[in-house]
Amino acid sequence: MFNKNKFGFTKFAVTFLTGTAAGIVAGLIIGPKLSRKTKREISKGFDRVFDKVEEKVEDVAAKLRKVV
Repeated sequence: MFNKNKFGFTKFAVTFLTGTAAGIVAGLIIGPKLSRKTKREISKGFDRVFDKVEEKVEDVAAKLRKVV
């Protein structure tokens, strides 16, 4: 089923999970009873993720500089 369309299961799973996560976040943000505290916690979570991604990018850049 997935191989005929050149759409692998991994790609399908990642797309599905990304859509699910986006839907949950949108539901929390749009939800009528969302408090400022919840918004703050979501924001802090995104900040932590971005910080980790930034650290990993810096690590990769440092390793590339050593190679070059």
